[in-house]
Amino acid sequence: MACAITAGRSEPCKDSLAGLRNVYFINEDIDSSDVIFYNPVLPGDPVITDNVWYVENVASIYKFELKSNENVYDQEIVTSRENGTTFFRQTLTIKLKKQDIATHNAVKTLAYAKPRILVENNEGQFFLVGMFRGCDLTAGSINNGGALGDFSGYSLTLQGEELLPSPFVINGASSFRVGQAINIPLSAASTIVTS
Repeated sequence: MACAITAGRSEPCKDSLAGLRNVYFINEDIDSSDVIFYNPVLPGDPVITDNVWYVENVASIYKFELKSNENVYDQEIVTSRENGTTFFRQTLTIKLKKQDIATHNAVKTLAYAKPRILVENNEGQFFLVGMFRGCDLTAGSINNGGALGDFSGYSLTLQGEELLPSPFVINGASSFRVGQAINIPLSAASTIVTS
């Protein structure tokens, strides 16, 4: 049977943290030839596509800090027995506090673009969302609130659909390289733009 389960899972300790720390937006399209998957096993063994080691040909990534409990990243498994299909719907919901001109322009650009997104959670794990097909800004609003203590800022929902779940990115933001990652010495790391 080609779809057989090959391992079990023990109940983990109760020491995990939920929530998101940062998101990084990537403008460049990512082709399968740009991705180097981490394969810690013997040469000749199949490549493990759940772990990305490096992503090549990415000039800059744009970091947005998240400091709210309302930032969520979920992956929905969508399967149709009738059609014989399965894909993974990746949904990122973020709230960016306070309005300013730079963020206003960034949100407008996100509405038009199909970015790839690196998501960092509160455990320091990184996931690449919309790796090959990109993400769309599917819902959003620019909020001013009513009362003095209401939320004022940007509420955004971005969604991607991929054949596989978001892979772990082993080296986080430093996995992204300007040129070929496998050249020795390694090509320069992508620029992380924070403001």
